[in-house]
Amino acid sequence: MKKDDFSKKLAAYGAVAAATLSIANGQVVYHDVSPDHALSANDVLLIDIDDDATDDYMLRMYEFSSTSVYYHRATIDPLNGNMVMIATISSAYQWASALNNYDFIGGGTNWLGGMAELGFNYAGYTYGGFVDGNDHYIGLKFYIGGTLHYGWARVNIPSGIPYMLLKDWAYNASADTPLLAGQGIGTGVEDSVLSDAEIFSFDKIVTIKLSEQIDGVVRIYNTIGQMVYSDEISNTEMKIDLSNMQSGIYTVVIESDDNVTQKKVNL
Repeated sequence: MKKDDFSKKLAAYGAVAAATLSIANGQVVYHDVSPDHALSANDVLLIDIDDDATDDYMLRMYEFSSTSVYYHRATIDPLNGNMVMIATISSAYQWASALNNYDFIGGGTNWLGGMAELGFNYAGYTYGGFVDGNDHYIGLKFYIGGTLHYGWARVNIPSGIPYMLLKDWAYNASADTPLLAGQGIGTGVEDSVLSDAEIFSFDKIVTIKLSEQIDGVVRIYNTIGQMVYSDEISNTEMKIDLSNMQSGIYTVVIESDDNVTQKKVNL
């Protein structure tokens, strides 16, 4: 992916209905935007996450300037009853969560069905977790044929908010199933091993069986997105004792490089 030539002003209105690249990585469908789509002053971009001819989200950039003050603002608007993961709710602003690689996206977290702020700059003061020049993920919760699905969109917003880049997005094709920020990016040997992994539980012991040894991490989350276990992959077969955990549904996530697999288990 590469940055657009910002000397050429993009159209004030654009739509991304189908990404350049679509890869099914397990149950995760990945869309690459190449080259990265740049939004600058007062640009609007509609995004159709699942390519069903219905727009799901709208990214917007605002700009205002005068002789004494300037104002920039980056936002995301969920459309058609969809939602975005948020960090805080206040009477004035609702800030979207600036997620990093492997952050959990699923039920139990804060979700908003209205416009959320990504970044805000007024008279030289900048606010928002996205505005640091690094890649961050927006957590998405949207409908496909009446069922809820989770996904993410990756953006990059420099300090001062002169523009916003949309890099890619992905979603879990399995209904009401969480995923991790960045999940779906990258394929390879690890992806093959992870996709064949056996993950099951019995008597509050979670068993993981891999076809070959790989470097990676196992993390387990409860239904509200709290991580209750984390450790490096130590063998091709691991047994994890969760007898101290409450009974219920947990999500087991195995990560190796940019490849991730997950499965829900019942303790």
